[in-house]
Amino acid sequence: MNKDIPNAAVLITILVGLGCSAFMNFTQSSFFRDFSLRQLVEKNGSRAGLICSEGGIGGGGGGGRSSGGVKEFHLHKSESFTCRIKTAEGEQFNETEFITSLREDIEKEIEASGAKIVDRGAVDTGSFYFQYLIGEIQGRANISGKRVRDDYYSVKAELDERNREETK
Repeated sequence: MNKDIPNAAVLITILVGLGCSAFMNFTQSSFFRDFSLRQLVEKNGSRAGLICSEGGIGGGGGGGRSSGGVKEFHLHKSESFTCRIKTAEGEQFNETEFITSLREDIEKEIEASGAKIVDRGAVDTGSFYFQYLIGEIQGRANISGKRVRDDYYSVKAELDERNREETK
């Protein structure tokens, strides 16, 4: 048996392992990495008339892909969180106040991460978006909220980041 065959097998295994780990080493901003819709909704919801401390309903997921090497990537994160609307007499849920405070906090988080906001807007009274750049990363955060039945309010966040080279 040739002594070079086991050595070649070990070398190939190492190279494949390094290639896979490089492929999975996506770049992401600290804003994307640390984003928590649940924390933002809980922080802003109580003053606007939401009860999130009783175990709000939430979920999320994410994924990423790289093509043509590590320099091109696209990451996506989706989160949702639902809280009960206060029903006590004299208290009303103020959607405008809630969305405004949520938008302000997300803007602060984007800027604190070192990113520059290059576009922002509101699709309607319950939703808004930010587009940002940080280094070679181009990102977008879409946030939308809506009433579910009469006694719940649900917020959804969609975050995307990609290498700016990929969009050229």
